[in-house]
Amino acid sequence: MKNLLIALAFIVALGYTAEAQKTQTYYKVGESNLNVGIGLGSTLVGNLDLPPISASYEVGSNLFNIPNVSLGGYVGFAQSSESYFSWKWSYTHIIVGARGSYHFYGNNLWDCYGGLMIGYNIVSSSIDGPDDDIFGYSAAGSSLTGSLHLGARYYISKSFGLYAELGYGVAFLNIGATFSM
Repeated sequence: MKNLLIALAFIVALGYTAEAQKTQTYYKVGESNLNVGIGLGSTLVGNLDLPPISASYEVGSNLFNIPNVSLGGYVGFAQSSESYFSWKWSYTHIIVGARGSYHFYGNNLWDCYGGLMIGYNIVSSSIDGPDDDIFGYSAAGSSLTGSLHLGARYYISKSFGLYAELGYGVAFLNIGATFSM
């Protein structure tokens, strides 16, 4: 419930900011970006076996008549594991979600934005040990998930750039390439 209240407060704050900046358009309707990156740090259970990877796609929208808004989708993947005595648990996380961002600053080189995602974390697990069924339960726990993000893109050319996003999702920090279409 606390996370939902924080998300709602964030949306309201973005709305007021958008109202104050209606005369400036940083992200146009129909403009789109594809981000592909790797994550550093994670909120997931266990120790990461490989860095998380993610992709997001957003298209400029005029949602509720608010300029500088983009809507799109997100997919993230991570594997983690943990060991106790002779047992090893392995987890696979696939996060699929819908996301929206408000672009609060932009020019020919920079695009700065913040937003939220609501999705589903598909978790599968396996156990490896002397007696694989000793505990008689699975550690899988798929569930709804949500996250906030704050990011920036730096364009090297008109259609290619680099991006970084701080957030609470498959990773605390995602860095990678962005493609403008």
